[in-house]
Amino acid sequence: MTSRSVLRQLRQLFRIVRRLDRMGVSENLILAVVFFALSRDDEGSLAGIIGEADRSGYQDDGSGYEDD
Repeated sequence: MTSRSVLRQLRQLFRIVRRLDRMGVSENLILAVVFFALSRDDEGSLAGIIGEADRSGYQDDGSGYEDD
């Protein structure tokens, strides 16, 4: 993906953050939205672009507990 695409995605994310802030959404929820947007591993997502996938081999079993 080109740097133009990355810049376009970042601009879009910043627009979303500004819109949420103007609407009075809490900072914690805005941070959750940003984290979600940056951590998605779809084609075209920022996490996919920079290759920051979890390489530890850990898989979440969905129980909500880290150590089962």
